[in-house]
Amino acid sequence: MKYLRLGKLVATILGGVILAGSVQMAQAAELPAGSAQAMDKYLQAWVTDDAAQRKQLLEQAVSTDFSYRDPGAYKQGRESLINYIVEVRHHYNDLQARWLGPAVWKGDVFERPWRMERANGDQLFTGVDKLEFDQEGRLKTLVGRFE
Repeated sequence: MKYLRLGKLVATILGGVILAGSVQMAQAAELPAGSAQAMDKYLQAWVTDDAAQRKQLLEQAVSTDFSYRDPGAYKQGRESLINYIVEVRHHYNDLQARWLGPAVWKGDVFERPWRMERANGDQLFTGVDKLEFDQEGRLKTLVGRFE
């Protein structure tokens, strides 16, 4: 009888731990509040010609210690990202960008497909960003890959 009670207690505890873990995983799969707007403002920063507007968009979209990586670049901090966007836009001054789908939870990060193209619709790049957010819903890290 003692073993039966102990077994039920262990099963109850383990069940609670498993259930709690499931709840945490479900919560992790939900986009943080404000993150949808942050992603859109981040993308707008890539296409605007106005330096002041770009800075304002990124202040709202990314954390001050934002980390950006793609196959050809690593940028740490908001100012470094601003300079990188200016450099890319120097080569592609009519750059347009858009998300190709929603952010989807992929185990430990969100992933979101995107495309950059010229104003006439000619495709420049497509890829997928791996995204992490801070407590305010701003982008904390972005690792991009080209496809």
